[in-house]
Amino acid sequence: MLDNFQITGEVKICEDFHIKETDVFDPADFISILEGDLLGVMMRDYVSAPDCATICKNFETYDGRYTRGADAPAIYAGTYHYHKELAQYFDEAEAANRTLPKLFDRAADPVARFRAGMQAALDARGRAFRSARWNNQDACQFVMRKWTDTGSFSLKPHDDEAQCKDPRQSEFEIQEALAENALCAINICLQNDEGGQLRIWNIRPDDATRARLGLETTGSPYPTELLADVPYVDIAIRPGDLYAFDGRYVHAVTQLGAGGGATRATLAFLLAHKGRDETIQWS
Repeated sequence: MLDNFQITGEVKICEDFHIKETDVFDPADFISILEGDLLGVMMRDYVSAPDCATICKNFETYDGRYTRGADAPAIYAGTYHYHKELAQYFDEAEAANRTLPKLFDRAADPVARFRAGMQAALDARGRAFRSARWNNQDACQFVMRKWTDTGSFSLKPHDDEAQCKDPRQSEFEIQEALAENALCAINICLQNDEGGQLRIWNIRPDDATRARLGLETTGSPYPTELLADVPYVDIAIRPGDLYAFDGRYVHAVTQLGAGGGATRATLAFLLAHKGRDETIQWS
């Protein structure tokens, strides 16, 4: 079926296919990703080591944890819109948003810090920054996940764009936003014992590719053999790092500790510009 098949889509010229590294929180970097001018940014030491440890400890006793299956094996807090009816996602989001702050008991809230910084920067540009909405309900602010996959990828090659095209979510404003704008995936690493690099390939698959592979509304997983000749970058991830990138490009998380037993935990959410005067966030 895949003989002589190539993934087609958008690629960046060589000099634009890189991740900016910094130790300074600058909202302009994330705005550049949202506007399609920057592939990604890695900010080191965004969360202190004591706060990383405290949040992970709070996660272990958090009442709302659940397990996601084979598509993205992990233990989660919060909820995600992937492959759900809108009513289900937003009801889950409403419940999660009430209890997720417990994860930050006795620790600084890194998501609130990010939102405050982005709000100030976007306000200066005449943009409102808010949670995505549907039916007067707010999207979930983030998910926290602890990886459980021990395969060659702890998170298989995928893109984040396809899931946002699910026809069951045609009334969700993210579809309007992403029709014209980039998709910025935000991740905050809290624990990463060994391995677990972020890998991004220089390909944003088109709809024809997804249709041929049956990934129209999932974007996952892309067969690794189809990516063998596609240029990629690997980015080492450390606890405390905040990293963001254009989630429309195929990406994955490499194997956690080849010997088994390694752990990775992150906070994650998505952003997109909507129209000329709003930027929205969801999970």
